[in-house]
Amino acid sequence: RQAYAYTKQEKAEQKLRAALQANLKVVNKSIAPWKKLAAQLQRFTTYGDEATLEAIALLNTFQLTEDQIRALIPRVQNLAAMYDMDLRQAALQVGRALTYGASALSRYGIVMTDAEKEAWELADAQERVNLLLEILDKNTGPAAKALRDTLGGAIIALKNEFGDLMEQIGEMFKPWLTKQINRLIGLFRGWKESIAALTPEQKKAIVQMTLMGGAVLALVGSLSLFGKVAGLVVSAGTLMAGIFGFLLSPVGALTIAVGAL
Repeated sequence: RQAYAYTKQEKAEQKLRAALQANLKVVNKSIAPWKKLAAQLQRFTTYGDEATLEAIALLNTFQLTEDQIRALIPRVQNLAAMYDMDLRQAALQVGRALTYGASALSRYGIVMTDAEKEAWELADAQERVNLLLEILDKNTGPAAKALRDTLGGAIIALKNEFGDLMEQIGEMFKPWLTKQINRLIGLFRGWKESIAALTPEQKKAIVQMTLMGGAVLALVGSLSLFGKVAGLVVSAGTLMAGIFGFLLSPVGALTIAVGAL
């Protein structure tokens, strides 16, 4: 669980690094300030920092400045909270609104007045961001904070904090886990190549001999108090052990070759 929690955080951070590198309007390519902002927002909303980092990464794909993204990300959270969407979807909607006009949000009931439409047509990039901020504030208010102040919001916040704890534990074990996983990858690759190199006759012999061994052990196990259950477990275990034992053992390899004759 700890490793899985950390991989989610790691994935979000990698996405943000890539997005920052591709955004020509952001000078500081470090993710550290964004991690700090995401952690701060997590304290007052129901959105985990990794979800906020992914939303920030998406906003960067629209070539926005750092100040524009900082102003928009709380509104993205408010939009998501008000209309029950995830942060990724909300960030995409805000980015599209900046590209195609705030009318892109009309499906959520967010409409522009005639005066706002006229102002939008005459506005430059920064003025459009400012106008969108006003429109979002008018339609969503502080919805993300309001959601956090509910009982359900408190439960989600507790879950997020526990998730952060799991992430930190996972990060501690990352070097060891990575080493062990890479060893397993090499081991599995070797088994796969060994199985692929077997002739059809050798494969058939492995299956027959393994099933025979499993049947005998299952019969013995069935005589015990929990025989039926034990027999199934032993059969499955013997099947796997038989396959890999034959592949890895010189004696097994010789037995396979002889059995295939």
